[in-house]
Amino acid sequence: MSPQISNNVADFVLPVCDIGHDKDGKVVAETAKLVGTCFLIGSRGFALTAAHVLHQVENDIARVLVPDGAGSWDACLIRTGQVHPTEDVGILKIELPKPIVSPITFAEDEPPPSAEYNMWAYPEVIAQEVQYHGLPAGSLDFNPSAVYFRGYLRRKLPYSPNPSFDMYVGKHFYEVSEIAGSCCSGAPLSTMETPPRVFAIYIGEEDKTRRCGYATNLLKVRDWVPEMLGKRICDEANPRA
Repeated sequence: MSPQISNNVADFVLPVCDIGHDKDGKVVAETAKLVGTCFLIGSRGFALTAAHVLHQVENDIARVLVPDGAGSWDACLIRTGQVHPTEDVGILKIELPKPIVSPITFAEDEPPPSAEYNMWAYPEVIAQEVQYHGLPAGSLDFNPSAVYFRGYLRRKLPYSPNPSFDMYVGKHFYEVSEIAGSCCSGAPLSTMETPPRVFAIYIGEEDKTRRCGYATNLLKVRDWVPEMLGKRICDEANPRA
């Protein structure tokens, strides 16, 4: 029986973490940290995120948390990753416990400024709420929870909003209304449609002067062919496109 397309956001928008294990395979809680957000495309375990998220994970303990169906998580190994040569976009291959078909496809056209968007992400501040409820010995000090954001596009930028930061590499950005916060980098921005049609990847925010967020315009790199994928990323997400 072929896997079905999932409609549960937590199945295809996922938290990226570093989680170490000891020689017996047990989690070393003090090594664990939430790093960012990613989202599955297609049905083969590939996911997109921000390139700077991949730069932050440690190769031997990098994991993506996938719901196990019993109210907890499977810590799935990131087999390999690759970043785009010029934009803050990355792709990773996840060792999923079972096949998952993502409903996310690429939008056909770039939304204009003033267009509304949806976004799901895993803010660090929400994941750390568990610390206030008392933690059993050996448990992780975070519990990721998918949070919904809805905003509008303020403007397009054909240049980096701040080239001194590695998360603002490239020349194709949206300035967006919502400030998502730490560990939301890599989250998909989608048009107001069902199923989701993604057009950008959230990468960070300016919360001191401009009070806005920034996202990489994913449609500008839809023809990227990562070596690890062997096809355009848009063809993985839109197999019949």
